[in-house]
Amino acid sequence: MTLVGHSFGGGVAIQSAHDLGARVSRLVLVNSVGGAAWSPGGGDVRPIGERPLWAWGAAATGDALAIRPSVAGLLAITADAVGNVLRNPLAMWRLSHLARNADLRGELDELAERGLPVTLLWGGDDTFIPRASFESLRIALRNPTVVTVAGNHGWLIDDPHGFGTAMATVFGAEQTQPHTPAAVTL
Repeated sequence: MTLVGHSFGGGVAIQSAHDLGARVSRLVLVNSVGGAAWSPGGGDVRPIGERPLWAWGAAATGDALAIRPSVAGLLAITADAVGNVLRNPLAMWRLSHLARNADLRGELDELAERGLPVTLLWGGDDTFIPRASFESLRIALRNPTVVTVAGNHGWLIDDPHGFGTAMATVFGAEQTQPHTPAAVTL
């Protein structure tokens, strides 16, 4: 099976591919957590856990304001987020802490050692997942296929058709091979 994950879902997909072994035949990470690196002001690379909360908040706000989802889509996203925070704020805090500190480089190194085909699908203007974290993913995977698209962290929400086109590009090489695995979105 093929696993595809965006953001925190990318971290889930990495861990799942690692744990499920040979059952996973391909992994596609879309602006994924797990690289564990941050570079304040383009300077020295630091552990992602040292990135201040305000920097995460500023990046999330900037990326959210830059996307153009429908009013209905924006209301649904907002309702889900607010509802989750109100229902269980501690769980949301733990989830955000886990995402902010995710270091899956060891798992990625093992996936590279196994020879699992991995593609990094990256919105080149993403500020929520820092560029240093993306580069850390790339290095841990030993230079996998990278597809860069215009857009930020939420580019696939802003441009679902573009996401479909990007995924068709990612899977295009497989279309000529028999027994292409099905895609599973996490």
